[in-house]
Amino acid sequence: MVQRSVASVQAARDEGRVRLFVNLIVPLLPTAKPSDIDPWPGGLKQQFATVEGLTKNILEGIAGSGAGKCSTQVLSEDDACAFVLQEGATSAEDCAAIIFPSVDQLEDLQRIDKMVRWPLCLKLSAPYNLPSQQQT
Repeated sequence: MVQRSVASVQAARDEGRVRLFVNLIVPLLPTAKPSDIDPWPGGLKQQFATVEGLTKNILEGIAGSGAGKCSTQVLSEDDACAFVLQEGATSAEDCAAIIFPSVDQLEDLQRIDKMVRWPLCLKLSAPYNLPSQQQT
């Protein structure tokens, strides 16, 4: 999933698109059962650590072999919304992502949009399938 996301984002960037919306399918917890009505009863907060890890992997893949420091700034703990910045080997290779953006963070999103001068900024959401809908 990460490699496909990186390849798709790089292709879009090569076409000149710099603001992208990426949907990730969150892998289910190993404890999830087909009979579970809600495999993520903690909602976005429970998914956050998994999605943050996937996001950092995607951004590192986009930044390439010279990737530097990656940092996360939580915008809303209640909504599990965060801004993730990945430094590249040069400032032209820096990239960023916003995890679980929503209208509740509109002012933060507008501020980030004005602040970000990097060539790429992703907005990530993470729909998931119920265990019974997972493909094997």
